[in-house]
Amino acid sequence: MLQIERTAVIPNTASLWTFPYEVGMYLLGIWGIGAIGFAVWQIYVYRRFVKKVYRSLTPISSNDRIIHQLHMLRKTLGIRSNVQMAYSTVVHSPVLVGLRRPTIFFPTKIPSNANLSMIIHHELIHLKRKDLWLKALVLLVGSLHWFNPLVHMLRKDIHIWSELACDEEVVTKMTHSERKRYGETIMSVMMSSSKVPVRFSASLSDDGKKLQKRLNLMLGVSKIKKRIIIITTLAIMAVGTISVASAVWASKHIPVVEADTKLAKITTRTSIKSEGVIERELSQHQHEKKQFQP
Repeated sequence: MLQIERTAVIPNTASLWTFPYEVGMYLLGIWGIGAIGFAVWQIYVYRRFVKKVYRSLTPISSNDRIIHQLHMLRKTLGIRSNVQMAYSTVVHSPVLVGLRRPTIFFPTKIPSNANLSMIIHHELIHLKRKDLWLKALVLLVGSLHWFNPLVHMLRKDIHIWSELACDEEVVTKMTHSERKRYGETIMSVMMSSSKVPVRFSASLSDDGKKLQKRLNLMLGVSKIKKRIIIITTLAIMAVGTISVASAVWASKHIPVVEADTKLAKITTRTSIKSEGVIERELSQHQHEKKQFQP
């Protein structure tokens, strides 16, 4: 009987960073709870806001001049999607809400010095640029990286950049006096940013410091695009650099999760009869058989 021994080769893990299996599962559980909790909370706040807005909804007559201005601007901007408009007592400045059914909500009392055409133009630019979808994507990323403060800082910056880019497209063909008029329209509908959750909507108004920045930039709109490109490029480079550095570090410090049972050599023994042994046994059997024959 030939005994053949096969031994499994166990890699040397002495040089690798290790931490207990229970710790790995614990950290994964914390991340999962945080991600689900963040997403559920954002969905809850969004649904509560939408319900409040639609409960206070007052339809706008099809003969209203606002509807005619909407149709004209949609045709000018080449927007094919259906856009609704309504009044609401919840909002204090015009705001665009809804991913699948975009609706522009106006406050019940619009300031007399507000230019309705500019207001509608601003909100339609947000729709054309898919800004609401961008904010939804940012929220998704925020839920996955809820523990990273840089992601939440970037979320706020994306809101500012979207407003600056929208202002640029609105006033790019305006004269200096028309830009002033646009700025006056924004100031006339200005409200506290806490009234409307900007992460779910696109609003014309903003808080004081951000509004001042927007007014200064829109008067020199030729510089807006360059600044936005520079800021966006730097942000992308920073995120890319951090990601690459993290990947390189992780590749050199791969943690090995220790199992509950200790590693041991796995030895299996298999008995194999060779062809020579079988032939020898057969020959011996035949010889014994002849001896017993009469």
